[in-house]
Amino acid sequence: MEKEKFTFGNNEISYFHSDVNKGKQILLMHGYNFNTQIWIDVGLVEKLNGIGYDVFSLDVPGFPKSENHFELSRDDMEKMLEVFIKDKMHSKAIILGASASGRIALEFAENHSDLLSKLILVDPVYKSVEFGKLKGIDVLGIWGSNDPISKPFSSVAGNIKLAILKGAGHACYLDKPKEFNSAIANFLEGNIR
Repeated sequence: MEKEKFTFGNNEISYFHSDVNKGKQILLMHGYNFNTQIWIDVGLVEKLNGIGYDVFSLDVPGFPKSENHFELSRDDMEKMLEVFIKDKMHSKAIILGASASGRIALEFAENHSDLLSKLILVDPVYKSVEFGKLKGIDVLGIWGSNDPISKPFSSVAGNIKLAILKGAGHACYLDKPKEFNSAIANFLEGNIR
């Protein structure tokens, strides 16, 4: 993945891009205690490239291991994602958010469903979900069965799919990387019902 930057307000924001020139694109956002490297380490970037996806991976501003050391308010984070998607991605976006960034991705989806086609939430830390605001977006929720922090949605709509990784904890992609990557690939290719 190549490191790139874009300007948002007074800040230069680092992100990484792996371009396979296939036209399909996905934006990855890591959990609070990680950075972009996690998606390379667990093999997700390689898996996504292998099924024809250009991968954008954002070092989430304000998270401890992020290259983007500054913090953004919730409103600015939402605006930054809107600008990023419109400027860097060519079609309706697919976003993956893990843990704390899962909440960011979910809130973004509730307010900008017109910019998204799919949403992948990995052990998201969330308070509630307004499913009505997610119409038109296919959603995959992935949880580790032993996650002590986040629990699966208690109710789902027709466009919401769930994948529970047995024996995995909150960072389920560390415990079960093959199963995690396969669940995402299957969802993107329409193979999770």
